[in-house]
Amino acid sequence: MEKTKNAELVKKTNALPVEKPAARGLQLRKDFEGQTDGQVVAKAALSAVCTGAFTARKFSNYMTSDIGANEGVEVMEAEVAKVKAGDMSSVEAMLVSQTIALNSIFADMAGRAAGSLSAGPGRVEVYMRMAMKAQAQCRATIETLAEVKNPKSTTFVKQQNNAAQQQVNNGADAHTQARTEKNINPPNELLGPQNE
Repeated sequence: MEKTKNAELVKKTNALPVEKPAARGLQLRKDFEGQTDGQVVAKAALSAVCTGAFTARKFSNYMTSDIGANEGVEVMEAEVAKVKAGDMSSVEAMLVSQTIALNSIFADMAGRAAGSLSAGPGRVEVYMRMAMKAQAQCRATIETLAEVKNPKSTTFVKQQNNAAQQQVNNGADAHTQARTEKNINPPNELLGPQNE
């Protein structure tokens, strides 16, 4: 009986019309011309720009539900192109905005914790934990912004020597100088029988 139900469900599912990418909001663009619908869907589903745009579109419903799929991808591609060209202004604006928003969350949660002192330690603890998480994320965002604005200089180490006692002579004449200089500190010699 279970097999019969599953077989009927598969027949019904297969009978449903398959949505084409254009029906889902992604119209065929110039760079998709000549490709099958399956190729277009695969390219969109695996593209970092498309997935980022679609995710932003889903989470932007609180502001507006009118963000088109193509428009979202175009904005995302433009932002990516700016960063690739070295223009980090949009990244900096995003980080500053997130810092301000996180600080607002921190202040709100800390205020709620202070306002719920009479309700008991459980509610205060929850609000303070959320406030401190927002504060920590705000600090991390500020550090990221500072790194974007003032990248740390990279140090290239020419030579690394790991030894307890080692002499390294770097330079053009270091090899000849080491052979020609008089040895100021002679090596230790074994003591002979005369010193016993």
